[in-house]
Amino acid sequence: ITALRGQLLPCLPIQHAKRSVAESLLQHARILVTSVVERVHVQHRLEAEQWVRVLSETNEAVITTFDINALTRSVADQLPRLGIQSCYLALFEPSSKEQLAHLIMAYDALADTPPVLDARPFQSRQLLPEEFFPSSRRVSFIVEPLFFRKQRLGFALFEMGPRQGIIYEALRDQISAALKGAMLVQEVVDKNRELEGAYTALKENQEKLLASEKTAGIGRLTANIAHEMNSPVAAVRAALLELEKLIAEYRDSAADTQVTPEDHREIASEMGKALRLATSAAERAADFVRSIKNQTRDTGKKEQIRFDAVANVRESLLLLGHSLRKANCSVEIHSSADVIQLVGPPGRL
Repeated sequence: ITALRGQLLPCLPIQHAKRSVAESLLQHARILVTSVVERVHVQHRLEAEQWVRVLSETNEAVITTFDINALTRSVADQLPRLGIQSCYLALFEPSSKEQLAHLIMAYDALADTPPVLDARPFQSRQLLPEEFFPSSRRVSFIVEPLFFRKQRLGFALFEMGPRQGIIYEALRDQISAALKGAMLVQEVVDKNRELEGAYTALKENQEKLLASEKTAGIGRLTANIAHEMNSPVAAVRAALLELEKLIAEYRDSAADTQVTPEDHREIASEMGKALRLATSAAERAADFVRSIKNQTRDTGKKEQIRFDAVANVRESLLLLGHSLRKANCSVEIHSSADVIQLVGPPGRL
C-alpha cells in the first residue's frame, strides 16, 4: 500500500479532490489489512492453544499406560483429534543392530480397524512391510525416530495432517517416553517372574539340602561321638587292666617277707596313677555325654534360661574334636572372663 501511494500521489495535483479520496482509500486499506492480520494472529494463537491442549491430553493418556498394547490403543484414540489419518510404530529387533524392526502398531482411520500388532521382522530401511502401505490413496508420511536419551528404540510414521511440524515432534517425544516406561515395566515384570522361579527352585533345593544336611549331620555327629567316646573308654579299660595287675602284684607280695615297705609304697603309687587315669578318662567321657545332652536338647523358642556361654562353646568344641583333628585344625578360645552369663536357649547358641 505504501508503494502504491508513492506511485499514485505524484500523478494527482495537490489541491485535486481525487487526491483526498485516494488518501482516504489508502488509509481504509491500511486499516483493513491491519484488521485482517490481527484476526489471523488471533486464529493462529487459538489453533496453537488448541494443539497444546490436545497434545497435553495426549501426553496424559499415553504416559499413564505401562503396557505396550494399552499404549498403542491410547495413541490411536488421540490421533483423530490431531488430524492424523494413519500412524505406524516400529521397534528395532534387539540383536539386529537396527537392521531389522517389527511393528507394534499399524493404524489407519480410513480402514476402520483397530491398531494391528505385527511381530514379524522386516528390513528397517523399508519403513513398513509392503502390505501395510495404503493402496487406495496417495499419502505423505513424516518419519520420526523413537529414542530415549542415546538409546534408539525404533521409528514412527505419521501421515501428513497438520502443517505444524512441532506437533509430530511433540507426539514423537511423548510416544518415546511412554514406550521406554512400558519397556522398563515389562523388564521388571520379567525379572520378577525369573526371581520368583529362581526363589521357588532355591527353596526346593534348600529343603532338599537341609534334609540331606540333617542326615549328614547325624552321621558326622555319630562318627564324632564314636571317636570321642572311644578314647576315654579305651583309657579307662587300659587303666583298669593296669590296676588289676597292680592289685594282683600287691596281693602276691603281701606274704613275701622280702618285699619292703618302700616296695608297697611304690605299688600303691602305681595303683593311684592308674586310678587317676581311669577317673580322668571317665570324667572326660561324662563331660562329653553331658555336652551331647546339652547340644541336642530340644529347647523351644520361648524357653529362656541362664547359662554360661564359655562352657557352651567348650562343649560344642568337644563334639567337633574328632573333625578338627581330622582336618588338622586347632582352636584357641579367648574370653574376657571364665564365666559369661547369657539368657536364652543354649542349644540355639
